Amino acid sequence: MELNDADDVLPQLWQWMRSYNNDSGKHYLFSPEWEAFQEVRWQHYEALDSRRLNFHIPISSRQKVMENLRAEILQLKAQNYSPLKEALYELCPLAIRMDKFEGHDSQNRMYPWKSLLENWSRFQALFSSNDEFQRCLSVSQRASFLLLKDWWEASYCDPYLTRKAREWFEQRRETLDEGRPLLIEAADAKTNFSLYHASCFELFLLEFHPYAWEPYLCLIHLQSLQFRRYRAGCHALVQRISYASLFRPASGTTPGFPTVLLNKTEWARIGNPTDHPGYLWDTELRRTVMFDSITGNSDYICVSHTWGRWRRKHMPGAKIPGVDWRVPRNSRFNVKDLPYQLTRLGTRLGHRYIWIDLFCIPQDGSQEAKTEIQRQASIFRGCRASIAWLNDVESWDGVTKGLKWFSLKLQMNTIRDYDSPTPGHRPVTAMQLDAATLAAQAPAELCQHRSPLEEPISWFSSLWTLQEAVLCPDITLCSRDWTQLTDDWGVAISLQSLMVFLNECHDQCITEGPIHESFFSASKYSNALMSDPDRRQWIAGIESWPTAARQLQHLRDLTRLDNVFINRSPAVICTNANIRYCESKERAPAIMSALGVTEWYKARNLLTPTSTSNPRTSKGMFRFLKSVRQRKRTTQPLVLDMYPLEFLAEAHRLFGASFFETASYTVSLNDEAKASLRNEQSMGTMLPFTKKQGWHSGVIGSFEHTKVQVVDHASVATWGICQDGSVAMESIGCVCSSSKDPNCQITRRPIKASVLAAGQGQFRHTRESKLCDDLAIFLDETAGTDGIVYAITLYEDCHRQHGILLYSLAEQEPSASRRSLMKIGVFIAHEWDSIDTRSVDWTVL
Repeated sequence: MELNDADDVLPQLWQWMRSYNNDSGKHYLFSPEWEAFQEVRWQHYEALDSRRLNFHIPISSRQKVMENLRAEILQLKAQNYSPLKEALYELCPLAIRMDKFEGHDSQNRMYPWKSLLENWSRFQALFSSNDEFQRCLSVSQRASFLLLKDWWEASYCDPYLTRKAREWFEQRRETLDEGRPLLIEAADAKTNFSLYHASCFELFLLEFHPYAWEPYLCLIHLQSLQFRRYRAGCHALVQRISYASLFRPASGTTPGFPTVLLNKTEWARIGNPTDHPGYLWDTELRRTVMFDSITGNSDYICVSHTWGRWRRKHMPGAKIPGVDWRVPRNSRFNVKDLPYQLTRLGTRLGHRYIWIDLFCIPQDGSQEAKTEIQRQASIFRGCRASIAWLNDVESWDGVTKGLKWFSLKLQMNTIRDYDSPTPGHRPVTAMQLDAATLAAQAPAELCQHRSPLEEPISWFSSLWTLQEAVLCPDITLCSRDWTQLTDDWGVAISLQSLMVFLNECHDQCITEGPIHESFFSASKYSNALMSDPDRRQWIAGIESWPTAARQLQHLRDLTRLDNVFINRSPAVICTNANIRYCESKERAPAIMSALGVTEWYKARNLLTPTSTSNPRTSKGMFRFLKSVRQRKRTTQPLVLDMYPLEFLAEAHRLFGASFFETASYTVSLNDEAKASLRNEQSMGTMLPFTKKQGWHSGVIGSFEHTKVQVVDHASVATWGICQDGSVAMESIGCVCSSSKDPNCQITRRPIKASVLAAGQGQFRHTRESKLCDDLAIFLDETAGTDGIVYAITLYEDCHRQHGILLYSLAEQEPSASRRSLMKIGVFIAHEWDSIDTRSVDWTVL
């Protein structure tokens, strides 16, 4: 239509804006189709706006909004443009993974709700009928589908809630494009009644709604999706356990526990799936048999237990019929009773073969024994099930009563009162909670009652059992008489499920009922709960919890196993190893299999390398092995009296930058630390362990964050661990630094960051990070008057820089490249620019 006069200009601009808003969502953001659409539409806009200028008509507020939106979109592209690559299919939404498998794009953005429901139906049908499709799904994708299936079928929630959600979706089936769905609009789906219901509802949209996915901004979308999968898994797990304490299973089958996963696991590369134990205990023949002699089904279960601290070293080993070596005696149990006990266990669990160290590893320190030790990963990863035999636990009475109290508190705090038409679904009453509180005054058997600190029982303090728990997170707990810890539906509770449950209880049970924030967005509710100004007061109230509940939380706090199972990073495993006891001074063999760091051990003991070598470490590995073999066979000094240098060097090569991603609350910028810097005395601040061992050794894990596409900064490859525990750096990538640094960038934009760091004289000790609007200002505050703090990148992931904070005394020659520093914390910077590499001669003490 021709423009005849000034009166036509604004109406046509408004018409353009309506049309643009209606059509802009038809294509994926930054796709070729979207780019073509944008070019044509904005050319039309510029022509209209040119006429507006010719008529001297002021720009309207609506125009300003549109132009600002255009600028924001262009900035978004500049900062976050990242097309989906095949390597990331294992993380993408379920609907998109299904499309990639079938080879087409079926997402109908004009009718998004219809597309959502069709996606869900197609996915269920394909999952149940196509084994190849099941195999192509990653662990996190499979876990997400299964927990959504449980939610859709109301396997452990009020069927009324899921019915209302299904009705809500059906009412919108034929609705035209509405843009990205707003969670608060789902009131009729009853998402404000249950945190679990809201969390699954939110995940369902992210997995199957076409507008929840942008393939050309895949990194930020995948990071958000992975975190929502993790949080939905946590909510589903606590709902599954707590619901079972009040209601019977909804159908004839009893659902298991949801898998909770923050990141794709490093363990996929650990162990050789074709490798197997040298020996197994045959419960029918009551003797140790060679694995290769077994014909037929060779499935086996593993038994994890601890006995080394109580070994009767001055007594000869016991002769056990059927075992070809003497079995060490101990003061905790009679090893001669084991054959009978294992036969009962095998019969109850339906397995003929059992792996237990005393009967399946020669106890003579021979080369054969060392071979079995170095393939612990393959042994535990290859088992059908694993059991932790806690021979100092007589019953589960106190633990189950503590879990019952937690379950009632969770149901009270994560469900709002509503009138359910479902028979029996009523809110938990104060009378029920009072009764559970009284019962839970019994002590929890997982803690030592005679210990003034209520320390965990011995299995939780052993370094060897940490390795076994890491290799088999689904390990279940058995008492002295082999009774398993189960929930109210009789399902054995895995150690991972128990620790994740207790971690959620720490946050969800500290209040008296739900807080003011609505449940519509489970993520916003969780954020409000974590940032509430009364949170510290709530946490202090944990001391008034009933004995069993308080002791179970104490178990989680001391063992930090929740962090191990949730984070699953090698550095976190090392920090947890720091609090564990090992009878031998040689600690590395007790944890190396959990990390997959075994080449040094094979070389030291002249074992034949197997196919478990990681391809990432192949370059230069043969020269490394040769040099180790050529060393004189003498006892090597241990770094910080903890680990051999070759073990740490291999771990650094294998894990790269993430090996240094830990913090310590023993580090402080006091006079003693500054004196160590002046004297160049190593403190081992870069390493994920310290000289101090035990429950309060000081090293804590890193941030809980999802990892999508980690790229180590090139400088990290030039770093080397030294024998004294220091780390030598030839180059670094500096995000920013405090103002006393002569290389400090003065003119730059503020960098938002999350920080966990030491301060002047003390550590801000919290597992919750500090948020700062400008990292440089924080560095200046931390550096004080006599120091310089550097934010050094380790790696980049999803346009964010993850790194460490290094402190140096300002009195060192400013122009000198040689500098002594100490690590005082870690950070995540919302910084998308690439970080340049600069040469240095630094030693981090």
